Amino acid sequence: MKNRIILFIGLMFAGIFTMQAQQQQGFQRRTPDERAKMMVDRISDSLKLTTVQQKAVSDIFLDSYKAMDKLREGLPEGTRPERADMEKISGERDIKLKGVLKEDQYNKFKNDLEPAMRRPRGDKPAGNN
Repeated sequence: MKNRIILFIGLMFAGIFTMQAQQQQGFQRRTPDERAKMMVDRISDSLKLTTVQQKAVSDIFLDSYKAMDKLREGLPEGTRPERADMEKISGERDIKLKGVLKEDQYNKFKNDLEPAMRRPRGDKPAGNN
C-alpha cells in the first residue's frame, strides 16, 4: 500500500512538471520562409514540380504567408483575422499558382493536397487558446 501511495505521488509530480514545461514552451509560429519551404517540400513530389516551378511556388507561398502574418499583427493572441481577408489572400495565391502550375497540377493541389493539409478544427496547437 505504501509503495502505491509513493508511486501515485511520483506520477502526480511527473504530470505537473510535464504540464508546466509545455506551458512555458508555448506555441512558436514558423517564419514565412520556413513555412514556404515546408509547403514546397510537401507538394514537390506529388505534383512533380520542376526546379523553376519550385522557385515560383516558393515565392508565391512566401508572399502569401507574409500577407497572412501582416493581418495577424496587432491582434490579441489567439484571435484570428477576418475570414474575408484571409480568403482574399488565398484567392490571390491561387490565381498566381494557376499561372505557374499546369492545369492537372493545379487541380491535384486544390482537390487532393490542400484539403489534406488543413488542420482539423479540434486539433489546435498548444498555447494558442
